Amino acid sequence: FFKDRYLRTALIFTLLLFGVALFVALSVSREAGVLAIHFTDRGTLDFFGSALDVLGIVATGGMLVILNLLLAYFFYDRERLLSRLLFFFNLLIGTLILIAVGVIVSIN
Repeated sequence: FFKDRYLRTALIFTLLLFGVALFVALSVSREAGVLAIHFTDRGTLDFFGSALDVLGIVATGGMLVILNLLLAYFFYDRERLLSRLLFFFNLLIGTLILIAVGVIVSIN
């Protein structure tokens, strides 16, 4: 399973993206208090949160990646294309999580 170079490369980059997202999420100080998490289309705040909510975003993305990893492992022998697609969706998930966490940290 991990001898496939495409899967190995996707996994390495996914772990790298989540490592950076976790570092950025941990850079928010615990004393920051209330953080702006979401804005409406009019530019007003509608969702406030704490530093733990930012870590929750990373944890949710991590759970999705683990689920995709398990599915890719079980489908590898039957459908390699599906297995590779699941791994490359992990890259997309990691990129979107990094962008979301980066935007939240830069706004606050």
